[in-house]
Amino acid sequence: MSITIPSFRLLLLTLPKTSLPLLAHPILKALHFHPSPPSDRFFSYTENHLEVSIVADVETVARDFAIIPCAGMVICPDPFRALQVDSNGVLGNSAERINEISKPLAMAGVSILYLSTYQTDYVFVKERRMPLVISTLQASNFAFLDVESFDFDHTPPPTPSLPDAPRTAAQSSHMYSPAWAARPHFSDSTPPSPKHHAGAAAGGGGGGGGTQQPDDTHLRNGRFLARKLVPQYTVRLVGLNREYVDQWILTVMRVILFDDTIRRHGAGRGGGGGGGGGRTGSSAHLPSSTSSSQANAPPPLPPPPPPQGRFFNYTADEEGISLVADAEVLAQFPEHCINSSLSRRPLKCIQVDLADYGLDRYGIVCSMADPLAAAEIDLLYLSTYMTANVLVDEEDLPKAMGILDEVVANEKRTEDEERAAELEMMQHVEAGPLISSDGAVTVAEVDGEP
Repeated sequence: MSITIPSFRLLLLTLPKTSLPLLAHPILKALHFHPSPPSDRFFSYTENHLEVSIVADVETVARDFAIIPCAGMVICPDPFRALQVDSNGVLGNSAERINEISKPLAMAGVSILYLSTYQTDYVFVKERRMPLVISTLQASNFAFLDVESFDFDHTPPPTPSLPDAPRTAAQSSHMYSPAWAARPHFSDSTPPSPKHHAGAAAGGGGGGGGTQQPDDTHLRNGRFLARKLVPQYTVRLVGLNREYVDQWILTVMRVILFDDTIRRHGAGRGGGGGGGGGRTGSSAHLPSSTSSSQANAPPPLPPPPPPQGRFFNYTADEEGISLVADAEVLAQFPEHCINSSLSRRPLKCIQVDLADYGLDRYGIVCSMADPLAAAEIDLLYLSTYMTANVLVDEEDLPKAMGILDEVVANEKRTEDEERAAELEMMQHVEAGPLISSDGAVTVAEVDGEP
């Protein structure tokens, strides 16, 4: 398996969905009005019910996003580099591929973010860890293309010019901090991931990933796996044909910034009955023409409430455009604009809340990919600032949940056994030496041996 290192440097940010309108201008610019050619930029937008998470090149974030006062927005100050995994267009073995690349990095104590797209896979790592990442993966028989030509930049991103408009305390405390960006070198800790509450953020755990040494204890991630849930998302992975960008770009803008218009008028393409992707059964709630027999009929039932939140990913790079979306969203696009020849069946999302763990916790991707790959359950993986999102075939969901539940149970049993052994040892120490009947001091036997 070969790996390419693109030239762009990336920054990761998160914000609550309620603050999204404040970033409409930089998002629109990143989607369609970026001054750089596609080869020099990267933009990925992921939305779920917990957050909006964006990965973009350093210049875009510093120039367009960081200068805007936005309540609840957090920008990680450490730049990331991307590893593009050559999958040869094969989605059928993605679980094995994710496991093969995440396992050695977990054992080396490297925290990663993973992004599956229609065209390829990406692994994001902090730039200061790149020498360790390259040597670790080379030792695991990964081939790097033209790695000798890269001189990894350890300078911080440029400090943005902040606007003069006054900010609230909540806005100031969660903006991209010039003090972070002005450091000559990056520290080994990262500000913890935000945990949004009432439009603001509160710090969680995490940090320390640059100096901690990997061991079995740190690789046990059952505690966060216990926080998994399965939202009512059913999605598909597709590509968008870049040749028809003028026909679908306005739809992408509407999906991201005006999704309420889609949920309200979810009739699909052409305004007709759903276009194969609208909410089923919605036509039953539409009033029909009035007749004498219907004059005394009860009023029509209101439409069912929309699901809480959604899962949506848009990723644009030199390779192409990738979408992960539900049928109602996909129905907004002309059929000839969608590439789905590589797509699998409908996917369900297993979502794990990582808000308290920060970005330096390692082994998270591996802890889910390893047992699922061993059970031959294929998956896609999309990391965000605060969540892990594992997409599996709808029919594999019960089995996948059972496997992850067993991981949690096994780790709990192991921790209970270790805790019991420690308690027993402490009791032996507190008991002191044993006195025999003749008054001689003897040594306590352990496992039958003196």
